[in-house]
Amino acid sequence: MGSSITLVYNYVHSCQIYLWNHAASMRVHKSGHDKVMLGDLVYCKEDNDVSITSGIWILSAEAELISSIVTFFKRIGISSSDVGFKVSSRKVLQEVLTSYSISDESFGKVCIIIDKVG
Repeated sequence: MGSSITLVYNYVHSCQIYLWNHAASMRVHKSGHDKVMLGDLVYCKEDNDVSITSGIWILSAEAELISSIVTFFKRIGISSSDVGFKVSSRKVLQEVLTSYSISDESFGKVCIIIDKVG
């Protein structure tokens, strides 16, 4: 009797392993092993240890997550007048400010102003 239960557990475990390997293979096939995708867990060392490419990966993943949240809210009929959320990531803020041609030297002053307003 005990051996049949063990066989069932082994069968379930082997199915889980098969599904995990298939999902991992599809993910690598879709975007490669060196890109962060929505839902990936990312280990990030201290800011001074993060390479530039890792920082870009993390920013891309954060931006994709924010975009997914906004799309979800729009689809269920919730607008920006109903709900708001704050992003407290200096890297994301710095990228936004850079896109508006605000220099890195002014970044600290802009952060202080944003903190006072928000």
